[in-house]
Amino acid sequence: MREILFRAKPRDLAHEQFPNAYAEWNLDFVYGTGIYNDGVNTWLILSNDNKKPFVQLESLIVIPETVGQFTGLHDINGKRIFEGDILQVYNYKCVVKFGIHEANNGWYAESDGGIMGELNNSFEIAEIIGTIHDEVTP
Repeated sequence: MREILFRAKPRDLAHEQFPNAYAEWNLDFVYGTGIYNDGVNTWLILSNDNKKPFVQLESLIVIPETVGQFTGLHDINGKRIFEGDILQVYNYKCVVKFGIHEANNGWYAESDGGIMGELNNSFEIAEIIGTIHDEVTP
């Protein structure tokens, strides 16, 4: 069974509300087991191993555009491949996406030249070289 895991960049709420009082954070991805949107904020649920009710979960407010799900695959170095990762495949760079492509629904890789194909075990020769979210700020 594939591990269900999400990642996102946390929002810097102090800097958003008081930009002159707090320096901007350069926050890296945080990882969790679920995503929840309450209509105002997007929350990353850090874990729910004990099956706690939602109000008792450990969670963080995250930047919605940076949310990505683990594909179940790893790159050539053993790193988990997430939606939004940029992969180097031979001489090509591609972005991992999820959606409808070529009459299929699921994970796929897209380069400047178009869709490279369905993301599957053949992409484990690829190397993660970054993410599309490296410079995203709210």
